[in-house]
Amino acid sequence: MEEECCIWMKARVVNFKLCNHTSDCLTCPFDRAMSEAWAKRPCGPKQDKEEWIARGE
Repeated sequence: MEEECCIWMKARVVNFKLCNHTSDCLTCPFDRAMSEAWAKRPCGPKQDKEEWIARGE
């Protein structure tokens, strides 16, 4: 079975995280926590994770 990288790792927000929700981010507690933290960050470019996925990063 091939392991898939988490979208947060693909976006280079975290150094290493494998997806353990078969790319179903809507049910992933890690994605929920990261999305909330990302929305609260004080500065930096505002990009949605959907943009990262579309770019294939």
